[in-house]
Amino acid sequence: MPLGDLMLGVWILALTGSADAFTTRIHISLANDIREALLQTGNRIPLQMGEQAVVLSDENASAIVDHPLEFRAGAIGPDNFVFPGMTDPSHAIGLRPYDQCQILLDMALTPPERAYALGCFLHGSTDAVAHHYVNAMSGETFSLNPISTGRVEDWSNVIRHMVAEEMIQEAAVTLRPDSFDAAHLMHTIPEDFVVRSYYDEDSPLWLAMSIHARAKHDATVAANPDAALPDIVAASGLAPAEHLLMLPVYTRMLGYLVDDLRGDIEATRDRYLDPLTLEGAELDVGPGPDGLLGTLDDSSGCSWDCPTAYATYFTCLGLLVPRQDAAGNPLESAFDKIAADVLTDLYAILPAVVHTVNLLSARLNEPVIAGAAGFDYDLADLDAVTAPMDEAVSELVLVDYETLVQTAAPPFLLAVEAFLESFGIGGAVSSVVASLMQPYLDAIEEVIETKVLGAVEAYAEEYIAEYEANSGSTEKEYAVRLAAASPKSLGGTALDHWYD
Repeated sequence: MPLGDLMLGVWILALTGSADAFTTRIHISLANDIREALLQTGNRIPLQMGEQAVVLSDENASAIVDHPLEFRAGAIGPDNFVFPGMTDPSHAIGLRPYDQCQILLDMALTPPERAYALGCFLHGSTDAVAHHYVNAMSGETFSLNPISTGRVEDWSNVIRHMVAEEMIQEAAVTLRPDSFDAAHLMHTIPEDFVVRSYYDEDSPLWLAMSIHARAKHDATVAANPDAALPDIVAASGLAPAEHLLMLPVYTRMLGYLVDDLRGDIEATRDRYLDPLTLEGAELDVGPGPDGLLGTLDDSSGCSWDCPTAYATYFTCLGLLVPRQDAAGNPLESAFDKIAADVLTDLYAILPAVVHTVNLLSARLNEPVIAGAAGFDYDLADLDAVTAPMDEAVSELVLVDYETLVQTAAPPFLLAVEAFLESFGIGGAVSSVVASLMQPYLDAIEEVIETKVLGAVEAYAEEYIAEYEANSGSTEKEYAVRLAAASPKSLGGTALDHWYD
């Protein structure tokens, strides 16, 4: 199977009724044809079989001519939303897919972004033609719950669609192999534009695309007002594509955990200050020279002989009090610095998703060799292209707490650490910071890694197995049907005359 067909295959995650009708390489090839026409005419795209032409504004024509890499990327953009193949949000947006393209065009701020948005229109107009052929060959519209299996979830319809698209590409490559070399397939997704358009809660495009997913999510939250976000995600009934669509919401809600962490630290401190609690009775905190409780000079009834209690209480204090720089100027607290770093890492996940899409799109649109066949995309490829997402999640949840304490903690906490180490109790403060923070980071990881991204590999494995088992017989069926439908005088099938 040529790699381009994987744009709708390997990453099929709970699609319902929308799909590409050309492989992404065919979309790129058509984008090149459009640009070539503009290079020859300035702003006119002649139509076949007549004297008519499409006339573009000078601004739009220039964007396409001057920024071919972005125009090509836009021509496959609706197949690249979230992950290739998970295209229900970008193909079925309110059942008005051209609205997506118009919103993109309205949001474009630069010529490359405009070129990308114009590519979206090309994608829609060419799919509108090709869907008829592909649906006729496969027997029905694209669905994981096809009529042919009584609406039971099944890959058969997906495979039939993929094979029809693959055969178009194979014919096109045979007829015009130079159109599918590296230079003609290279493309660039304007990542900042995609993040701003598709992954921002204030974006009109995201609001339009997420309306159904948000309704399900909001209903789940309303029915479970006290549930943690991982439980909300699990109970919402959203498809994996919808979960990825909801990442802006999830990251915002996960950001709230930082405030919860502050409250947890404050509550822990207060338990040690209360002599009626087990913690307070053990540590026996008293006011220091300043006469105030809850300050760094507090005394305690034990220290090295109750290292966990001692380290926990004074770590909570040390995390919350303001720090000072070398000149004595006030700085944010250690907690505020740690929280800012956590939020930075959290919101880096959205750009990492788009960067992963860019890498995957480049991988799936590598040059095609005429006559090549077979499935040459495997899970090793998957690991390579998902590296930006994996690294972003790891950066967030795999914290070196010893280094964190050394870089973020005020001198007071370092003194506590050194004091306990003098009694052979090493890493007490960093252990306390880990015990306070890690449960919250684990919750973040559960949502993003396990619930949202974790299904990708399983679906990829399942799709690969199904395709390898069933694509050959489907291709033979289509070849017989195409031959029977073609007049003998034609010389081959309709696909052999694709460009005519």
